[in-house]
Amino acid sequence: MRYTSILCLFVLLLPIFLPAQVLQQENPKSSQLKDPDNFPFSFFLSLGLPGATMSYDHGYQNLYELFETKGVNLPRYRSMLFYGAGIRYKRVYAGASLSSLIAPFILEPYGNPKYNMVASQSVNMFNVGFSIFQNRNSALILKAGIGDASSSFWITPLEGGIEVDFDQIEQVAEPIAFPHVFHKSMFLDLGIELLQGRAKSRTSLSQNIQFGYRRGLNEESWQAVNASSVNAPIDRFGQFYVQVFFLFGANFPKKNKS
Repeated sequence: MRYTSILCLFVLLLPIFLPAQVLQQENPKSSQLKDPDNFPFSFFLSLGLPGATMSYDHGYQNLYELFETKGVNLPRYRSMLFYGAGIRYKRVYAGASLSSLIAPFILEPYGNPKYNMVASQSVNMFNVGFSIFQNRNSALILKAGIGDASSSFWITPLEGGIEVDFDQIEQVAEPIAFPHVFHKSMFLDLGIELLQGRAKSRTSLSQNIQFGYRRGLNEESWQAVNASSVNAPIDRFGQFYVQVFFLFGANFPKKNKS
């Protein structure tokens, strides 16, 4: 958690160290400004650090209820790493992205012992968007996409007093309270994005915030890693998310007509 706090602070302070002319909001009435419409095509890279990209699992109801009956409350909020790439032509945006999580959590179930959980999640997505409103500095983009999500949980008890002989480390048996389980699903995505900093030169940097919801196409059963599954809970993936990220653009001007 300490490293997450450092990354959050970095995200908040980063604009201070960036060139002022890149992030400065410009007066639309100025006649000296370059028109963003002069750069109809862009290639861009996007990056959102953990702490600035958050999600909430609205789905997985049956698995969460199953673990609750065993005294374990699984966390629904996740801090994700987000990155992607795409292109823009005038008002149309298209891109591919990946959000990933690999982080441990300490759980405090009802009674003892306490448990350690390692949770992982990856969300791969392709989306297309259209700017439904824009001015010289900003754009409001409606986006829709399709992707696949993979989530897993691995829970073990926290036990003390165990002696580990590193000369025979392969013989140490790690106690497992629950199996390592995973869930995979295709989903549809609908979101809205606010872009601050439209392209006015060959390169640009914008600050973006996006809100959205992902909904699994089908209900899928949970599976155990390296084991067959019987009476496995069946769940549908569902997730609300908000992500704040930077978009680095390489922009191409209109060709002069001869």
